[in-house]
Amino acid sequence: MDEEKKYFNALNIALKTKYADLAKLKIDYGSYKAAFESTKNASLPDIDKEWEKLQKQNIGLLLLDESDFPTLLKEIPWPPLGIYFKGELPKNEEIKIAIVGTRKATSIGREIAESFSQKLAENNIVVVSGLAMGIDSASHAGALKVKGKTIAVLGNEIGSVYPRRNQKLAQQILKNNGCLISEYPLGFPTYRDNFLARNRIISGLSKAVVIIEAPISSGSLNTARYALEQNREIFVVPGPINNKNYEGSFNLIREGARLVTSVKDILEDLNLEIKTEEQKHKSILQNINDQNQNIILKTLEEAGEPLTIDKISQIVKLEPQIVNQAISFLIIEEIVKETEKGYTIK
Repeated sequence: MDEEKKYFNALNIALKTKYADLAKLKIDYGSYKAAFESTKNASLPDIDKEWEKLQKQNIGLLLLDESDFPTLLKEIPWPPLGIYFKGELPKNEEIKIAIVGTRKATSIGREIAESFSQKLAENNIVVVSGLAMGIDSASHAGALKVKGKTIAVLGNEIGSVYPRRNQKLAQQILKNNGCLISEYPLGFPTYRDNFLARNRIISGLSKAVVIIEAPISSGSLNTARYALEQNREIFVVPGPINNKNYEGSFNLIREGARLVTSVKDILEDLNLEIKTEEQKHKSILQNINDQNQNIILKTLEEAGEPLTIDKISQIVKLEPQIVNQAISFLIIEEIVKETEKGYTIK
């Protein structure tokens, strides 16, 4: 499959991510490899060189017909033929809800987005958004506030972050087991239409879409249209009737979108369990513990030799009792084993 991915990546670069052309080649030749080898074009990129660029930046690629490809995304009209990703793709069984809205959000709109996102994350829901300024940024930040997972779907090539000022936010997403996704290969130019096309992926990944502050010209209305085509639930947070940031939002409500004023409304409408405060607290603690385990596992892998609790503690900068607890879980899960010289990967 890696070989097929290499050829897809090369063709995706050569054909400038033209969906119809890529899809036709796959149908006509049966595989991207056969299509590439049959294409007489002197400007075709070097397959291995382009693949190596992805590897160096720890960028993964999933093709549409792979079992790990997001199930919900497979179901939409015009699903991406391949998605590039950095970080950890959520499992198919994890529930994902998108939150989108205007880039020119009010302070109240940003607060609502952050609050909704935080509460969704507390209920083990992965928050999906577009890493733009305004509502998108606040949505990602809300999930990160409680160590929740969030997916940023980019409207630009996978190797860079746009806008640049969200570089730090993107890094935080990756550190918290989230991911960045794009259908655009390395070096692909940034066009305005890219951001409209990526909106189908935001809604396609999600069980539902929440709209917060959508003016008449907002790209989030484009996301809502995609969500409607994809048979996704659309929720709209209302606001002042004289505020232009809500003109598009009110149009959506008139057209049948569900008006919501809390995350509880969303979870009840989707028949999802609402966690109690005690359950939320346990979930946050488990999330922290999982992160500690990941850090320790990475340390043991890089060490290549057994390490003592004290040595691990020194490297990862965690208290010995915390390291000991995480190691105990890893031993129970039969991932790590104890030796005379310390602990190592089993």
